[in-house]
Amino acid sequence: MVASAHLTGLWRGNGWCLASDCYSSFCYPEEMLSLAKTVAKRSTRSFSTIEKDLPNMIDQAVGRQGAELKLAEEGIELFSRDPIFTEESQGNSKENPILVPSFNSHRAIGISHNDSPYIKWFNLHEGKVFYVPDYDKYFKLDNRNPNKGAAHHH
Repeated sequence: MVASAHLTGLWRGNGWCLASDCYSSFCYPEEMLSLAKTVAKRSTRSFSTIEKDLPNMIDQAVGRQGAELKLAEEGIELFSRDPIFTEESQGNSKENPILVPSFNSHRAIGISHNDSPYIKWFNLHEGKVFYVPDYDKYFKLDNRNPNKGAAHHH
């Protein structure tokens, strides 16, 4: 007797016995019960109930994610994910761009219009105004890092 991988039945020399066919002339209920017991033994899963067996997300995270999670425990938000809301009158000229706050000399930005489900992505660099023709808007990075003159490594 060979068990099917999908629990559809069992093979008897002359064909498959599906659960709905168990009372046919070549399949008996006890054979289906035997198959069910065999599959149940092989598919048993065990889950740990001991908390120490589960890895701690903060201990496992590395890089920026690790830094963000460790600071979050202290109540410090490393990355702001809050949207910047603007009025239609803002960012209409190179002389009056929408200022995007950052603590770095560059930042990836995603923008979308209220009427559009799409996001336009681009990079802002300190000291440069960036024009987005799709929205006819100008953007400029506003570096708010108090140590922006200090040398740092990425």
